[in-house]
Amino acid sequence: MILDSHVHLINVKDLLDILDYSGVKKAFIIPSIRKGIENAGSYSKLKEVLKQQGSQLTQTSKPDNGLVLKVARENDRLLPLVWINPLTKDAVSETNTCLSNGAVGIKLQPGFHGYLPSDLKVINVVEKAEEYNAPVFI
Repeated sequence: MILDSHVHLINVKDLLDILDYSGVKKAFIIPSIRKGIENAGSYSKLKEVLKQQGSQLTQTSKPDNGLVLKVARENDRLLPLVWINPLTKDAVSETNTCLSNGAVGIKLQPGFHGYLPSDLKVINVVEKAEEYNAPVFI
């Protein structure tokens, strides 16, 4: 079986069409953040935006984990990975809520949010994921 392991959810119909065209049976979907980075048309521009705004981007505009959970419930070809920022005060409870509502794993992005994987807050999220036997994608 062919799986796509890293698809940011933007448009479900287009995604399913691309999966069909490519012969991909299932895809792990991850929420996207557009607010604040919509003008970052290249990776170097994105790095510049992140350097300027850092973790504030997802403090103010969190990824819509609820949307990927909803979309995945509606289509069994899509497997929801939720994007957690361990630096937020509700990171562990959000991890628990998402995993108990169907998320199959967690995405962490230290370079985006500005933390080290060895940070205690990261470890707390990873330990919660372990309770569900859910993988953590860094």
